Amino acid sequence: MIHFRSLIGVACASVALIAAMLATPTPAVALEKFTVKNSWSPYGLLSVIFLPLANGWFKEAGLDVEIDDGAGSMQAVTMMGGNRYDAGEGNLATMAIAREKELKVKAVLIVTPLSDFGLLAPTEKNIKSLKDVERLGLSLGFSAASMEGPLMDTFMRLGGVSSKTITLVNMDAGTKLANYMAGKVDTVMTSIPFTEPSLRDQKPSSAITYADVGLTVPGNGIMVHEDTIKAKPALLRKFVPVISRSLDHIFNKNGADEAIAATLKARPNAPLSVAIMKAQLTAYQNFVRSPAQQGKPMGWQAPSDWDNYLRTMRAAGLIKTDQKPGDYYTNEFFPGSS
Repeated sequence: MIHFRSLIGVACASVALIAAMLATPTPAVALEKFTVKNSWSPYGLLSVIFLPLANGWFKEAGLDVEIDDGAGSMQAVTMMGGNRYDAGEGNLATMAIAREKELKVKAVLIVTPLSDFGLLAPTEKNIKSLKDVERLGLSLGFSAASMEGPLMDTFMRLGGVSSKTITLVNMDAGTKLANYMAGKVDTVMTSIPFTEPSLRDQKPSSAITYADVGLTVPGNGIMVHEDTIKAKPALLRKFVPVISRSLDHIFNKNGADEAIAATLKARPNAPLSVAIMKAQLTAYQNFVRSPAQQGKPMGWQAPSDWDNYLRTMRAAGLIKTDQKPGDYYTNEFFPGSS
């Protein structure tokens, strides 16, 4: 005969065992380290990288992502060429040119398939085309050592002018905007959605972009070393879709405010303006999607876009080697894409 006290004892022991099991933490799945080099210190567009850090998307994918700020796309490309990081963010035209120097770097996602570069002019000048710059006799500040240098002749030719009819002022990249603000040059070559919002209150400006004159070169994106593609494909299959999701959330699902908050959280001591970052993201809306990407995930790279990029850069003398488009980019880390 089973005594009632015995039943109570068994029940209590069972409850105690269950409670102990619930109290014991389930071993967490180890996150895999993944390092990213940004091209600059934080600004609006780089919130695409910081958003998944704050909302847990990287962790959901099994990644422990560490993000380092940079000092220009050339630095980011050089470090990626040395395989110093798992992935780098930066200008993909700069990356393409670096392949001429045998840096084995390849794009795995494009953030701005339409180049954000162009000419910035004071709004009061009412500049609508490069012909207006020529007609008014305005000077144009640029940096021959930067990305725009080798493209200046092509930019002006497509705009219907030439270096013989517009006064070009070559200057250090770090002084261009200061000289423009001080009126030492009338117009300046720069990243339009990055620069214009930050000058809006001090010097309202309008732009003529590369795209306005039909100059097709890639903007910013995510690049990796070819050895990383071979050694860490599983990590890239986790990382790339997260960045694509972040782009979609920010630009298609009104996620800009959330992305800005994530950036401020990641870099609390950075001198950032919420208003300027919001204006930058609004301006970048015009550059994050090309017609050839229709029906594809954000960040997917259209073969026809890359054909056009390379044709332009070869015509400008930026690319001379006989590399194929597939040497510069891959979509293999997008689920179901080619």
